[in-house]
Amino acid sequence: MISLRRRKVRAGEVVTSARAVDEETMKRLYTFNMKFPQDEVPTATSRKRKLEEPECWAGYGLRLMLMLLYCVSMLCLLRYDEALRITWDNVTFGKDFASGNHYVRLDLPFRKTHQNGGIAPFYLYAQPDRPWLCAVTLFAKWWKLSGSPKGGYVFRRKHGSRFSDDPFLRMVRLKYPPLQTKYD
Repeated sequence: MISLRRRKVRAGEVVTSARAVDEETMKRLYTFNMKFPQDEVPTATSRKRKLEEPECWAGYGLRLMLMLLYCVSMLCLLRYDEALRITWDNVTFGKDFASGNHYVRLDLPFRKTHQNGGIAPFYLYAQPDRPWLCAVTLFAKWWKLSGSPKGGYVFRRKHGSRFSDDPFLRMVRLKYPPLQTKYD
């Protein structure tokens, strides 16, 4: 594989790492995903429909969640495994009273590069002129769409037509009602 990569570079092809997501790609992705109807009733998509209509691979909710994931990963320079571990407890919505700008504060307790802690929080400010990079708007839309959750992961798995919270905690709550967890 390495020799193939070297030959491609010598031939003038773009190196794989140089094809990373940039602002123009985010803009095109945002434009495409936000054209999807928001008021459509969420239903499970069959495999047959996915084959017949490849552009309908997901509904508005999943597209919005992925757009937020891409935006946060790009702005905070996070690896995807780090971004997927963000919980609602790590997210704080705020407003800068001096300038009147809204912001999102991300307090991450983990980074591969800071394994012993000491991670400074990320402040993501609203960017109304560039909505494809406005994490504040995307966080607010996703928070509202996911039902204003009090805890759990920000980026959740999709089961059928719904996004699930942690299934283990739900099972424990049903079986042992008096048991309280740290998410209650």
